[in-house]
Amino acid sequence: MSETSKLRPPSADTLDALARIVGETHAVRDAADMAPYLTEWRDRYQGKAALVLKPGSTDEVSAILKCANETLTAIVPQGGNTGLVGGQIPFESGDEVVVSLERLTHVRDIDLASNTMTVEAGLVLQVAQQVAESAGRLFPLSLASEGSYRSAGCSPPMPAAWPCSPMATRAIWRWGSKWCWRTGACCTG
Repeated sequence: MSETSKLRPPSADTLDALARIVGETHAVRDAADMAPYLTEWRDRYQGKAALVLKPGSTDEVSAILKCANETLTAIVPQGGNTGLVGGQIPFESGDEVVVSLERLTHVRDIDLASNTMTVEAGLVLQVAQQVAESAGRLFPLSLASEGSYRSAGCSPPMPAAWPCSPMATRAIWRWGSKWCWRTGACCTG
């Protein structure tokens, strides 16, 4: 039996519990309001979701994942929805919950001595570049989608063995020729 076959469609009680974690304002239930989270930007992949959650802290992300784990609810993490392979889009069944990281946009730390900045997973790449510039540094990554691309979706230019997760709660970016990720505690387990 595969791990995914153990997942269950979320019950109404589960959906309500998940919504309480982020507050009703940040729990999207209306189909029209969910639409931007259910279609890939080129319109090649479309899906359905039981709920879209927009956590505002790593504690909320952790609580969402704890609840999902306990109830065997499938989670689809979504950064800027700029992916090209559809991994950020739920399946057509409507049994998954999308977790959009768009509210996790804070720069946690800038360390000029080590040439690093610690950012939350929803920070847009273009904003990271601007923050680096204001600190007298150059953030060298540039992509066509940098105005909507969020740090959560980034794969570092390092060996595949380095930890990188779309649910990373923060990233440490290094200026210069090298940069890396650090996943948050909510990614364990």
